[in-house]
Amino acid sequence: SSSSGTAAAAAAAERHAVFELCVGRHLYHTAPSGRRRVGVASEFLTQAPPGTTIHFTYEANPAFQLPPSPSTPLLLVAAGTGIAPIRSFVHARLALL
Repeated sequence: SSSSGTAAAAAAAERHAVFELCVGRHLYHTAPSGRRRVGVASEFLTQAPPGTTIHFTYEANPAFQLPPSPSTPLLLVAAGTGIAPIRSFVHARLALL
């Protein structure tokens, strides 16, 4: 499966062999029983001890990247994608300054 990592996160992983994940634990109730359930991946990731090695694959999207010039203003909106891609962009931009 693919991770939600961006090209910036992938580049950071290649440079440092380590990167940060921002994971929200997914909790929900089934209908009609109302049984409490947890997301499989989010439960695993939020319960993993710090420093846990996790192997994954990802699909890079060359169109999903920062503008070439660090002086180009950014308006970043997390509309359904979560905050992780935005964090990657912010960290990549800060690295250029």
